[in-house]
Amino acid sequence: MINEAAPPRVTIVVATYNRPEVLTQAILSVIRQTVQDWVMLIVGDSCDERTGAAIDAIGDPRIHYLNLQDRCGEQSGPNAVGLSAVFTDYVALLNHDDIWLPTHLETALAALEGGKADLYCGAIGVTTFATDRATGVRSPAFIATTPTGRTFDMAFHRNCTYFEPASTWVMRRSVVEVVGLWQPAAALHRTPLTDWLLRAWRQDVKAVFADAPTAIYCDAEKSNVANRKGEEAPVMYDWNDGEQAYWNDFIEKQGADAVLQLMKLQPQEMSRTSEIFQDQTFPEQVQWVFETYLNPANARLYKVYGWDAFVQACVLTKRPPGISLQAMLKRRTGEALKPRETWKQVIDRALEQLEQHPSWQQLRRQSGVA
Repeated sequence: MINEAAPPRVTIVVATYNRPEVLTQAILSVIRQTVQDWVMLIVGDSCDERTGAAIDAIGDPRIHYLNLQDRCGEQSGPNAVGLSAVFTDYVALLNHDDIWLPTHLETALAALEGGKADLYCGAIGVTTFATDRATGVRSPAFIATTPTGRTFDMAFHRNCTYFEPASTWVMRRSVVEVVGLWQPAAALHRTPLTDWLLRAWRQDVKAVFADAPTAIYCDAEKSNVANRKGEEAPVMYDWNDGEQAYWNDFIEKQGADAVLQLMKLQPQEMSRTSEIFQDQTFPEQVQWVFETYLNPANARLYKVYGWDAFVQACVLTKRPPGISLQAMLKRRTGEALKPRETWKQVIDRALEQLEQHPSWQQLRRQSGVA
């Protein structure tokens, strides 16, 4: 039941760019949450008119849409804008192509409100398309789940996918005030996600890294595009195979418990191990440099003194800032990563835009925010 008179408890920040079909499915997974006192701020990265039309078609007054005038080209920009605008006690992040199980917010908020943590980092089930050996039918299936036993220091020397996607993160707003916003990929040797987590670690943010999945990471589109070679390979954002819609429909008809059961059984039945959680790999001739630098001892040096051995390894091997996200952006949209040192100008302009959004300003006033 939605109590329209009460201020929302959590703001859900959704970064999106020109993928209205999958965005719709992400939104539907939020509407299905057992926790209903939320508000959603969708930050479009200079989207075309299809995104606004898809949001309008859903017609939920809790959903607010801000379409940036400045094209960022990566998730960290819209995320930084959204986090700057939050005024509720809690904030959750959701990528436009991921799906929440119905109890995701309930589980996260229980951990945060119980005093166990200020940051909740959930677990995922990773899915892609697979062919059933018995029937020959090709459909989405789970190939892996987030490794258990994660700790903050792993963000230093393990693959960043151990903590992805940010769609599983829920935190107190005070954490953003302490740690700061996401930074542009072009200014970092780390990914913006890993950079933020490491800064949170240095600030001694209390975190819970859950083992039980509460979200679905749809990987089929990424795998399809990555595996297509040559000039005819499509950019990922032109590709939509309906994976998100499949899982929403499955949850609606069979329930979340059936999904969790599949997460346990399907990776074993297919005898497959997802490469997504394997250790970081680099060009063969420099792999040994990163293996030398990325270890628990240097993680401790970072924690105490802020010295990042990963950055030093990148300098030695002549890997420029933003190189990882540059390749990813090329696969996603065909664009080049823009050189940026900060999101300040983008944020300032975006907040000015929000001041012209009557529904958002009314919500702020109802929540007692000047």
